[in-house]
Amino acid sequence: MSRPKPKPRPAPRAKANPRARPAAKPPARVTPRDISEALPEAKAQAAAVAENKDLPDPPQPPAGLDSVALVNLWRDVMRIKLAYEDAKTRLDEEKRDADATRAALTEQQRAWETEQEDRARQREEAGRRAAAEDEDLRRRRADCDEREQRLAELELRLVKQEHDARSAASGAVREALAEAQDSLDREREDLSRQREALGKREAGLQAREEDLRDRGELFQQRTQVAVERATEQYQLQLAALERRHADLLAENERLEQKLAEYERIRRAFPDFDPDQIRGDLLRLEEENRDLRKRQPRADLLADLDRLREGEQRWQEDRTYLLAENERLQLQLSAYQVTGFELDRQEAVKQALQANVEAYQDEVARLKEQAEGLRRRAEGNSPFPECSKMDELYREARDDLVQELPPLHEFVRWLRSYIAQQDGLFYSEPDLRVFLAGLAATRLHLLQGVSGIGKTQLPLAFAKAIGAAAVPVAVGADWRTPPDLTGYYNAFERRFYESEFTQAAYQAGCPAYLAQPFFLVLDEMNLSHPEQYLSTVLSALEIKGERTGKEMTLELMTTQVQPSPRRLGDGRRLLLPPNLWFVGTANQDETTVAFAEKTFDRSNVLELPAKPERFEPNPTDELGPISLQALQRAFAAAERAEAKPAKAVAAFLQGDLGDRLYRDFRISAGPRTMKQLDRFVPAVCAAGGTIREAADHMLAMKVLRKIRGRYEFRIDVIESFRDDLPKYWSELPGGGGTDLAEPVRSLRLLGDELHGRGGR
Repeated sequence: MSRPKPKPRPAPRAKANPRARPAAKPPARVTPRDISEALPEAKAQAAAVAENKDLPDPPQPPAGLDSVALVNLWRDVMRIKLAYEDAKTRLDEEKRDADATRAALTEQQRAWETEQEDRARQREEAGRRAAAEDEDLRRRRADCDEREQRLAELELRLVKQEHDARSAASGAVREALAEAQDSLDREREDLSRQREALGKREAGLQAREEDLRDRGELFQQRTQVAVERATEQYQLQLAALERRHADLLAENERLEQKLAEYERIRRAFPDFDPDQIRGDLLRLEEENRDLRKRQPRADLLADLDRLREGEQRWQEDRTYLLAENERLQLQLSAYQVTGFELDRQEAVKQALQANVEAYQDEVARLKEQAEGLRRRAEGNSPFPECSKMDELYREARDDLVQELPPLHEFVRWLRSYIAQQDGLFYSEPDLRVFLAGLAATRLHLLQGVSGIGKTQLPLAFAKAIGAAAVPVAVGADWRTPPDLTGYYNAFERRFYESEFTQAAYQAGCPAYLAQPFFLVLDEMNLSHPEQYLSTVLSALEIKGERTGKEMTLELMTTQVQPSPRRLGDGRRLLLPPNLWFVGTANQDETTVAFAEKTFDRSNVLELPAKPERFEPNPTDELGPISLQALQRAFAAAERAEAKPAKAVAAFLQGDLGDRLYRDFRISAGPRTMKQLDRFVPAVCAAGGTIREAADHMLAMKVLRKIRGRYEFRIDVIESFRDDLPKYWSELPGGGGTDLAEPVRSLRLLGDELHGRGGR
């Protein structure tokens, strides 16, 4: 009678793992052979664990069963259970040890963080103390600077008193000045000693601060290395414990699975006898070998061979048919794609034909429009505005004043007239520089802060002498000469004349040619003048002032007709001799710096930030002044004041020039010397002096090259500034209201030193 087949029991569920390892695979089905092979090993492991432990007494087996086999099996199971409990106890102890180690590491980490916070507070406190000491040093240094400034002012007063004393030839005053000078020297030495002591103390504080910083960084590095080393060691120990913990958990799971399997077998087979099962297995294996040794019949083998051959042919036919089917499917797909592509190409072709027809219609319309424009443009000038000027300004003026008052009287009249008519207040020295610049060069730069009347000066001057002045606003996006002069549209056969081109052409028309004409480039340093103004600068240098010929600007490369009368070769703009270019320049973050070649070609005037107001004298108009009157006045001044020009040239090229080249590698260039021959006589004839002209040329043409060049040391600039009065004394003049010192030059050097932090 066969036994009923036992129902499969679900595998025992594994306990929850705190490390959340992946769930173990369900155990494979255990056969009696597996049990017979694994049972001795399990018994040996359980016996080793329970060697020194007492097992409880086994229960009394039921009657009719083999009591010895059941008792032995029960004892094996109890030993396995004890081994499992022992492993679980060891695992719990090791887990508690790992938790204690982790808590100790956490406590050490907290202590280290507390120590780092204490050291950070100490460094912060040291930084505050150092900052307080630095503030004290800065305050004392400021006091020293203030005292030194007072001493400098006192020294200047003493120098002035000494100069007065020499004039009066008073011995008592000389003695008093000598005593004051000695006292000044002693106080200066005291200040030098104090400054040196402050410097040493500051150096010591800096060295101390650096030492504290280095020590703190070294301690922090050492502490960090020690903590990292201890942390790494504890982490290695923790990893070893965790691996051992995982191994014990795996061993525990394996033992639980075996124990569950044993329990399942024991319940499924109450009469479980391993020896009987082993005998049955051996008998079945022997019968299997006997069956394999028996030979099949010959007819069955022949039928099997025929079936195999038929199956092989069927497989070959099937493979061929599958390949043919795949080929046909691919061919069908290709035909379908080709059909879709043809349909798409036909649609694209129709769309392109429609576009071509539309483009042809548009081209025909544009051709017709262009032909109409050509027909309308035939006989019209490509320069419509300039051509209009030929008719508007063709009559020359005959009411011009041909004689100018003496230049010194003219400057005083001009100052009062501008203040009376326009409410603008300019000093006589600034007006003399502007007027003398007209004699020296055709390009002028007026600099200064915004809102001080830079643009109004040339406009007011032109208004006072009855001349024309046209302002042109420079754009920040100007990069090329066409941005300044305009451009030619070949399609419309028209040149778009800019305000600059129209003003330059207007200056050469007969109605304006006999008078001065000013073209004012407002805020010309919004963009780089060396880019958009390059053709004008080239004309000033090569074609105009050097050779005396008429200057021209090339507007186009080919000739166009009909062109205006004063357009050379139908493409060149002629710049007449009555035209002056005056550019204004602000000094802020929105502007760009001028290049040296622009400064060298121009007369530079810096207007003061706060003009001095005065009460103007009532004046009458002089009438429109001719260009010849102005030029004759400049020529007369150049003949009468030739010696001052030579004296200033000798001053700039003498010992002072050697010192400038030795200290800064700068000098008064050929352009400056050429302008000086006309500038100095005009300044002197306009009521100025040799020293006034020399001061302006030295500041604006030579010392200006030091600005912004930080390769020059502060002490070198200070030394030159202190020695400049010695060179200044070599110039003629100095009496009356003449300059006792170069005011503009000293101001420029002082501003540069102030910007660099010097004294």
